[in-house]
Amino acid sequence: MDSLIHIYYGSGKGKTTASIGLIIRQLSRDKKVLLVQFLKNPQDQFSQYGEINFLEKQKNIEIKQFGAKTWVVDSNDKKADLEVVKAFNFLKEKLISKEFDLVVADEILYALELDLLSEQNICDLIGAKPKNTELVLTGARKFFDCFNLADYVTEIKKVKHPFDKGILAREGIEY
Repeated sequence: MDSLIHIYYGSGKGKTTASIGLIIRQLSRDKKVLLVQFLKNPQDQFSQYGEINFLEKQKNIEIKQFGAKTWVVDSNDKKADLEVVKAFNFLKEKLISKEFDLVVADEILYALELDLLSEQNICDLIGAKPKNTELVLTGARKFFDCFNLADYVTEIKKVKHPFDKGILAREGIEY
């Protein structure tokens, strides 16, 4: 059976968490996994997520983070543009290598939403997916036409979040 394409998007917490669940399932079956994180600076304290600390200790996983100094990106941020291009090129090269059973492009859809990538970029990436590689794309708050190319599309909707009451991200819970 061919591998499939998953998209997790929406305003709610849990898009990355859902993809981490798939990563753990794959690793438990001795599958090879690539996790590429867009818009997440490796030197930023909030990019040192607990799940990354855990996953780095596992075998059969490669993790690569790309990002500017802050997660907040505006249209004039040329460093963010360059980091997204580097991340996209790295991801596509690794995807077509057929080296991995699961490839997760975490937050790539935020790069699309911020116009740092185009829908055509996403379509090209999906089209380049090898037959035996499962592909997961996360991020974005809205639906894009290119989502129709996916086999799974899950919207994660925020109903309530502590941040709305001024409670900041907590170590071990949000990162």
